[in-house]
Amino acid sequence: MTYSAYVTRNKIHEAFLLAQPIQNALNDYAVLHAGFNKDGELTNTSFGLPQPFEIQGTYIKSVVARKEQGSQVVNIYAYINTEIIPNLEDGRDIELSAPYIQFNGNFEKSEVVWSCSSNIAKRYLPKDCSGS
Repeated sequence: MTYSAYVTRNKIHEAFLLAQPIQNALNDYAVLHAGFNKDGELTNTSFGLPQPFEIQGTYIKSVVARKEQGSQVVNIYAYINTEIIPNLEDGRDIELSAPYIQFNGNFEKSEVVWSCSSNIAKRYLPKDCSGS
């Protein structure tokens, strides 16, 4: 890994730090409500979270939590601030206009199981997070 990729990877780690308390809040929500109701859409407000633009850091410009209608999976999207980290690319070295890291929560047997994916190149992500 190049030094530049290493530095970018460390900056992107902020998404994981910002997502952790949100994951904890969604875990509590799911336990209290016996999961994520398949009917209806849920957003930051539904989960009792601040608005997306209020959840940000130096390198992450917003964090959005939502559950689509008809699904029992909740998603957290951490959008990377491209003014601070420009020129992020996907796995084919094509520059992304809206890079993000996505955390997927699936309620299974009284707990939420989380996975991670992203549209950015794998070289910027931890081993347990799949990239493009």
